Amino acid sequence: MARTSIDLSADVGELSGHEGRQLDAALIAAVTTAHIAAGGHAGDPSTMEASVGACLEHGTRIGCHPSYVDREGFGRRPVDLAPRVVAEQLAVQVAALDDVARRAGGRVESVKPHGQLYHDLSVDDELLAEVCAVLDAEVLLVLPAASAALEEARRRMQWPVAEGFCDRRYEADGTLCDRSHPGALIDDPVRAANQALDLATRGLLSRGTVAHVDSLCVHSDSPDAVVMIAGVRAALEGAGIEVAPVAVER
Repeated sequence: MARTSIDLSADVGELSGHEGRQLDAALIAAVTTAHIAAGGHAGDPSTMEASVGACLEHGTRIGCHPSYVDREGFGRRPVDLAPRVVAEQLAVQVAALDDVARRAGGRVESVKPHGQLYHDLSVDDELLAEVCAVLDAEVLLVLPAASAALEEARRRMQWPVAEGFCDRRYEADGTLCDRSHPGALIDDPVRAANQALDLATRGLLSRGTVAHVDSLCVHSDSPDAVVMIAGVRAALEGAGIEVAPVAVER
C-alpha cells in the first residue's frame, strides 16, 4: 500500500538570540512537529516559551528534545551516568517544557532525545527501559528507524516513532554516518528533498532489509534549514504524500 502521510519535524530552541528565535519561528511554521530543547544541551525558559507559542500559533505538535545534561558538549558526548540518573534528568527536562506548554494551553505530545542520548537509547536496553518508565504512556517516543529499540519501546507500552533524517547520510547498516566523516551532513536542499522522498516512499535500507519511516527530520543548525524544509515539503506533497503529525490511537 502506498504511503499517504508522513510527519515532518525540526529540532528547535537550540540557537540563542534574535536570529535563533526567527529561525525557530520559520521552522515551526513549516513542520508538523517541533522538538524543543529543554535545557540539557540548549534552551532556557524564554526559548521554550517562544517555541511553544509558535507551535500553538501554527498548530504544530509540541515535542520535547531532551539530552544528556551537557551544554558544553552540546549533548553530543558520551556521559558516564547510571541509566536511572539519565532517565531522571530526561524526566526533569520533559516536565519543564510540559509546564511551559500547559500554562500556554498545550502539552508535550512527543519526546525525541538529542545527540548521544538518541544514539545510546537505540542500543542500550537498560537505558531504554529506564526512560520508558518515566514517560507518560501516551507520549510518543521518537527513535531511529531500523533500530531494535522501536520494538522494545512498543513492548514497554510506549508509542514509538521511527525517524529518518533528510540532512544526514546513512551507512549500509541503517545507522547515521558519524558527523566527523566527510559528506556525513547533507547541505544541498535538492539532495535533502530527494532523500526525504526516498525515505518516505521506500523506507530506510538496513543490512538488506527495509525499515519503515514514520517521521522525517531536518536539524535547525543545517545550512539553509528553512529552504531545506520547504523543499522537502514540496517534494512530499508533489508526490501526493500528506505532511501530517503521526496519528496515534488514544
